[in-house]
Amino acid sequence: DKLDCWVDATDITGNAITGPGSTSTWPLRVPILEIRPDIIATHVILEPSNLQFGMETTVTITLENHGNQTTDTFFVTLEALEEEVGRVEARFLSGQSSTTVYVLWMPDWDGELDLHIHVDAENSIDEINENNTLTLSLEIQPTPEEGFLSLNVIGGIALLLLFGVAMFALAVMFLRGNRYDDDDWEDGDEFDERGGGMSAAADTLLDDYVED
Repeated sequence: DKLDCWVDATDITGNAITGPGSTSTWPLRVPILEIRPDIIATHVILEPSNLQFGMETTVTITLENHGNQTTDTFFVTLEALEEEVGRVEARFLSGQSSTTVYVLWMPDWDGELDLHIHVDAENSIDEINENNTLTLSLEIQPTPEEGFLSLNVIGGIALLLLFGVAMFALAVMFLRGNRYDDDDWEDGDEFDERGGGMSAAADTLLDDYVED
């Protein structure tokens, strides 16, 4: 904004300027123009929101510049458990005061942890406030192994039941087919036996006719 200051006025030899209207110091108001940017992270979205161990997570970060405009590139990093777990390059286009970046992160720790989002992590831009770190307290869920195994067991049992039903149906069809074949054979035997008897009777009648 503005700065009020006082100037000691002296001559070349260092003597204070004296005379009518002169004082030991001269008041002066100087306008101050801030030309540095000030980049901060204002909004963060985690997808999925139910964080799990070993599950890839997309971190969406909204950045805003509350200072003078800059188009220089800078890095945004993620830090968890004192280790860098993600990094992306960012910049504001000409005339932009807001931009969005995306960082992929896979939690490798379950339980509570702090996720630090460092804006301009390498201090490549001279800013009004260099403290641009945003910290999120998160809860990471363990991998649902028990539920996963239960689903596998249930699925296996279901497949076995389906297989057993299919085999039972095939066995029933096979037995029915054999029964029908046996009935056909029995009917054929009865026909042959009846046919055989009729032939014998016809031969007897023929012999009696010849003798007569």
